[in-house]
Amino acid sequence: MNAMNFLSDPITLAALVISALAGFKLWQILGRNEARPLPPPPQPDNSLRPSPTDLELKAAELPPRVIWQGFAPEQSPLALGLQSIADCNPEFDTARFMQNAGAAYETILNAFANGEINRLEPLLSKSTLDVFAKEIQRRKQAGEVCVFKFVRLIDSDLQKAEIIGNAARLTVVFKAELVSAIKNATGALMSGDEKSIVHVKEIWIFACRLDQDPMRWQLAETHDAI
Repeated sequence: MNAMNFLSDPITLAALVISALAGFKLWQILGRNEARPLPPPPQPDNSLRPSPTDLELKAAELPPRVIWQGFAPEQSPLALGLQSIADCNPEFDTARFMQNAGAAYETILNAFANGEINRLEPLLSKSTLDVFAKEIQRRKQAGEVCVFKFVRLIDSDLQKAEIIGNAARLTVVFKAELVSAIKNATGALMSGDEKSIVHVKEIWIFACRLDQDPMRWQLAETHDAI
């Protein structure tokens, strides 16, 4: 068969067209070397995530910590003293101190009545501990027995805040109800009344070094309130 007859045959011509199309499609799939670019990864939505600038602005908008609020009038000597302590040691918090002072008041009175010097040691300054320890030792040698019950704390009032040297000092007036009596070695009542509740009012002064972290307040002085 010559070339003209070969190309004029419809069946042969159709086969050539189909073969050409198939070859072109195969070249499209296998014959191209360039790699298709991967689609870009999805970008995170940061619209709901605050930027550091936003956080810094919000922090700048926070009001300054008012350490004296609820305990002293503004610009009073007590308020200024509390603020001075907080300026020297940012760990100081008036509300936390007063809560712990009330708990310490009850703990110290109970420990002193029971002669528990080991419980008093971390709560008292050295000079105050010496006074308490001497009285405990005197009672023990004399055979005296302390009858004591802490009924309740009625009130605690912060009176004074000051800085002396490198120490902060806070003066608190406590009002409480107690049962307190002293008996001698034979059981005879020497002082107080073991069956009556008495109201007491005392002034306690707590001290703490300003460079301590955490701050460790200790009882430095005690006085009877008038």
